[in-house]
Amino acid sequence: MIRTFHFALGLVIIVVQIYVLSNLTTLLPLFGPHPDVPTAGREGAGEAIFELLPFISAGLFIFADTLTDRLSPRSQFTGEPLIGNGLWYLLGYGTLLVSIALYALLASA
Repeated sequence: MIRTFHFALGLVIIVVQIYVLSNLTTLLPLFGPHPDVPTAGREGAGEAIFELLPFISAGLFIFADTLTDRLSPRSQFTGEPLIGNGLWYLLGYGTLLVSIALYALLASA
């Protein structure tokens, strides 16, 4: 049940982020493309982080089992992972809150 909820939450985040990115100039007019600001290299790195952070959050929600299997250290005696899915869900919620805070900050500017 928890896995299904987080999987669905990840899919909803992806759909909302695609909608936001496709309507970026109308939703956040200050963050749209400007002819004076380069978007490549170090100057565009903040924009890339802003746009990719919700996708990272969705990936943490959707692939928590895979991340637990691949990245968690194992117990010497039982072979079970020491870090469970809860850590990846917690990191997903953290990145989601940071991205929501960035959207709120840019929407109020």
